Amino acid sequence: MKQRIAEFPTQQEPYLYQLQNDGRAVVFIRDFIREDHRESEEGTEEVLFVYNENEFIVNSEEITEEMIAANPLSWIDYDNTEPTFEEQVITALNDIGEFLGGLL
Repeated sequence: MKQRIAEFPTQQEPYLYQLQNDGRAVVFIRDFIREDHRESEEGTEEVLFVYNENEFIVNSEEITEEMIAANPLSWIDYDNTEPTFEEQVITALNDIGEFLGGLL
């Protein structure tokens, strides 16, 4: 999951599903937060639309655009990234610590 705050000069659709040539799809889920009015460097007012955005890559045969389109915001917290080796080691050490703490 690569969730972040994103700003756009125009309003965005709740999702964008981009098919790739390799059978995967890049998916963007956008949850509108607010409209910001700012002064540009030229002194004119500009409007930015601010979204909470999640980006992920999926196998397009396992997660289809129809699945996303049915309820885009249900995917805002979706995370299909595999934990790194370091994260796996930390989780295992924490589990061992909790187990050993329970024995004392």
